[in-house]
Formats: sequence, C-alpha cells, structure tokens
Amino acid sequence: ALRLAGMALRIWLAGALGFALWRAAGYWLWSRRVRRWDSPAPAYAVSISRWAAKEQGLTRRVPVRCNARISGPLVTGLVRPTLLLPETLPPEDELAMICLHEMAHCRRGDLWYMLLLEAARAVHWYSPPVHFLVRAARQDIEMACDEAAAENKPETWRRQYCQGLLHALECPAGPVLTTRFGVGKSQITARLRQIMRPGRMRRGLLAFCAGALAVTLCCCAVRLEPASTSQTNTEDEA
Repeated sequence: ALRLAGMALRIWLAGALGFALWRAAGYWLWSRRVRRWDSPAPAYAVSISRWAAKEQGLTRRVPVRCNARISGPLVTGLVRPTLLLPETLPPEDELAMICLHEMAHCRRGDLWYMLLLEAARAVHWYSPPVHFLVRAARQDIEMACDEAAAENKPETWRRQYCQGLLHALECPAGPVLTTRFGVGKSQITARLRQIMRPGRMRRGLLAFCAGALAVTLCCCAVRLEPASTSQTNTEDEA
C-alpha cells in the first residue's frame, strides 16, 4: 500500500509540475516573441485608453502599445499590466468600447485571478471537472467586465458593443495570463444576452468555488483514510 501511495504521489507531482511548466513556458515564449514587435500606440488611442481607465476608476496608468504579432486587443503583465492593440486599429467608437472592457480587467486584477485558476488546474490536472470549472470562471470574468463596460449605457450603445464584441471574438485566443480568453459559441451567446439584459445573476464563479471546495475535500478524505486505517492496524498489532 505504501509503495502504491508513493507511486501515485510521484505521478501526481510529475503531472502538476509538467502542467505548470508547460503553461509557463508557453507564456514565456509568446511574450519573448511578441515583445520584439512592440511599437508606440497612436496618440488618439492613448487618449481613449486613459479615458476608459478613468471611467473604470483606475488610479494608475496602463501603458498602451501596438503590436504586429497579435490579432486582437489584450492585457498582459501581472506586475505592470500593459494593453496591447493590433496594428490595424478599429474605429474610435469601437476602440473606446474595447478599452472600457480591457480596463475593467485591469481594475479587477483579473490576471491574478487567472494565475490562481491556473494553479488550481496544475494541482488538479487529473480532474476534468476542475478544467470545466476554470472555463466557467473565465466566462464569469468576461461577463463581469462586459457588465462593467456597459453599465448605465443606453440600448443603442449596448448593441454597438455587441457588434464590436463579435468582431473581437473572431480573433484567436491568446496564451495563459492574458485577457484574450478563448470562448465557444454558447459562451458568446450568453455574453450577448447578458449585455442586452443587464443585472442577471452570474453563477460561474460560485460554481467554481463550490466545485473546488468539493474536490479539495475529496482529496483530503482520500488521503486521510489510509492513514487512519494504518494507525488502527498498528494499534491492533500492539
């Protein structure tokens, strides 16, 4: 039994380290490749981003750069978040909506939440429900930023925001620890519905927390049961 437990521990540790290294290496290679193509953003784009930051209640400035290697806007950088925009910028109205959404990510500190979610995936790499719950939490994060961007906006503005969102979602997803999340068709539909019907309750994050707690408790129970059995056998032998 001890030999099997040791083998299981080694397999779990190898899987957790392998998953964490794979995700970290992917982000490092991406950031190293993208950094070479940075260029200053136009003055009007910087002005729009500062307006969006002020609208979202950000007290610090978020640097804005253009990059030829990305196809859609995203925020990257844990310690110093930076907004990266593609070289071909959208119209100013659409750019303002994009900046409102991305600045909401910065105000909420969503990249740190993503780091926590990735740590949970690394620890529970063997559990498909955890990976599913992480995707649900990502969806909840995006919907919260949509709600923050569209708060107190008229219906016509929300319709334009939905159109801009569809244009942005045509671009491929970014790597881990960026705000360029990959979404499916059902998730896009849910986001559009949330934008046009504000104030609906979001349950993704609650589901993730409940699921993560359940998985943690199950792991603790599995780990503690052999130990109590072993202790009982030792007392019987004595």
